[in-house]
Amino acid sequence: PSICWNSQLNEYLVTWHGGTFIFNSANEYQIYGQLVDSTGFLIDTSFQISNSIEDLARGAYATYNKDRNEYLAIWVDGENSDQFLVRGQLLDSIGAKIDTVIAISDNGEDQFRSLDTQSAEAHYDSLGKEYVVIWSANVDTSNDSENADYQVHFIALDDSTAQTIDTSFIISTLGGNVENNPSPALAYRSLDRSYFAIWSSNIPIPVDSFEAEIRGQHFETLNNQCTDGVLNGDETEIDCGGPICNACPTCDDGIQNGD
Repeated sequence: PSICWNSQLNEYLVTWHGGTFIFNSANEYQIYGQLVDSTGFLIDTSFQISNSIEDLARGAYATYNKDRNEYLAIWVDGENSDQFLVRGQLLDSIGAKIDTVIAISDNGEDQFRSLDTQSAEAHYDSLGKEYVVIWSANVDTSNDSENADYQVHFIALDDSTAQTIDTSFIISTLGGNVENNPSPALAYRSLDRSYFAIWSSNIPIPVDSFEAEIRGQHFETLNNQCTDGVLNGDETEIDCGGPICNACPTCDDGIQNGD
């Protein structure tokens, strides 16, 4: 289960996956939500958030947007028994759905392939007016379970539509390969709009065994690089140029800018 606090209404949203469980049979799971007041009493009844076609939704997580008085609920959804991707749904302050389910991760064939997602977490960046989502998934393209390579992914979403901003990027390659379920977690630092992600990593050691470690990475979102006053990323000058930031001022662009 997951819980977040609505600072405007002084109440909570609890989300979880639930459904039917039949021993030695296919289980059916959807994502549900329940509003709870500040004293712990339930507000109205619970409601269904997901609409998983295969009834394989799991790993519920929700975050609150104080600027729009809305929630973003995310979960891992099974497109089939072998392919689990990250999905999301915007909710208003009473838990009603806003628009349709959002596809956050995909099953592309490139280096950002994201299959068999294990867990996901979301947060709201009030300064950048965006949601951020982190998850762990298999990036191996061979479809061979013995070559599975689980890495930690990150993406930013627009706060009004929850549509993706730029592309996702892999964090854990900066700290080595990750195997099995890394269970990533994320902390946001509003001082400079940066993030610190942590995850577990199984490091092979001799005699067919593993040594578990906790690893971490401090980083910024791509759109924050264009406003931080530092020459970084793919910028050609401070906070401008390159494929992400706005073009740098020139003497022949027809605009009064720069000096």
